[in-house]
Amino acid sequence: MNIALGALLLFLLFIPGLLFRTAFLKSDSLKSNIDTTVLNELLFVSVPALVLHLCGMLIVEAYLEVEVRLDQFYYLITGAKDSTQIDFEVIKSSLPGFTGYLILTSIMAVSFGMILQRVVIHWDLDSKYPFLRLSNEWERLLSGRVLGPVDHKKIEFIQVDVLTSGDEGDMLYCGILEKYTLNSKVGLENIYMSSVYRRRLSSDYQSASSLAPELPKEEGPNLMTDVLSKDTDARYYNMPGDYFMIPISEVKNINIILTIKWFATANLLNVSIYAGK
Repeated sequence: MNIALGALLLFLLFIPGLLFRTAFLKSDSLKSNIDTTVLNELLFVSVPALVLHLCGMLIVEAYLEVEVRLDQFYYLITGAKDSTQIDFEVIKSSLPGFTGYLILTSIMAVSFGMILQRVVIHWDLDSKYPFLRLSNEWERLLSGRVLGPVDHKKIEFIQVDVLTSGDEGDMLYCGILEKYTLNSKVGLENIYMSSVYRRRLSSDYQSASSLAPELPKEEGPNLMTDVLSKDTDARYYNMPGDYFMIPISEVKNINIILTIKWFATANLLNVSIYAGK
């Protein structure tokens, strides 16, 4: 009975740490590839729980003027051999306050976890400190965080050129990246695009300039040049609809173009993907 009661109390004390870990790692687009060994998981849960309980104990004793009986926690967790060491009257009278304390520390743990996640993402700390590794490579590429915290804030939109293979041959889809989804293995699953243009590579023309009128050239880079040229290029077909979804199983290659403010474009990289066919 003492062992079961001690295990239950120990689990309750670890709840704030578990909630902190969940809030820090939880996200629709961020699926952590953090090292999940037993030691790291134990540290990730126990250290925040210990810090929160130390702060909570200091606050309770300083502002509520309530003495925290650590000896009673010790006896309950370890299982006191002498039952007279456990003061059941103190435990009974402290149950409402202890329940409220756990609720408040749990709320604080979730809040701190969410705040820390935003701080890590905003300042790109997970790329500098491996123990804070929160994001995966797809999130860093498709969000533009790979550019660093300074240039990442300047991004206007992200354009992707997706090369797919199917029964009709290779198709190139160009559009604005709206969102993406990851699978359980932290791999890219689906890509959602808007303002999509399709181009069939099997019937590609030798020269686009011979069939499409030449656009007036402008000095300096123009962030809409690539998008506007597709309206007058006969090789491209405008896809109807607000959103267009491409499953990663059909993708052969992805080109990511980050467009930042002040009409400056950065052709970031070309990522090759094996389609598994």
